[in-house]
Amino acid sequence: MAATIHDSLGAGALSGAMDDSTEPDPERARGPRRYSAKFKARILDEYEGLGKAGKGALLGREGLYTSLISEWRKQRDRGALEALAKPRASAGRSP
Repeated sequence: MAATIHDSLGAGALSGAMDDSTEPDPERARGPRRYSAKFKARILDEYEGLGKAGKGALLGREGLYTSLISEWRKQRDRGALEALAKPRASAGRSP
């Protein structure tokens, strides 16, 4: 008699693999991470002062990706341009 995969694993093993009643992984249940502006600025300053190996070590230590660094640079640059575009209040005029 030849053994089949079904016989060797048992019916419980096959049904357990498809069981949807398990609880979600708590690490994934939190949703996307959020970063403060202060944290982003600190990481950008540190990242830009490092060499290639140091940058990789920083990203690994903090659990970040280079795509985040790129996006944070864009946000920083956009914020700086917006701040420069705002008209300054005149010293001689009252509000």
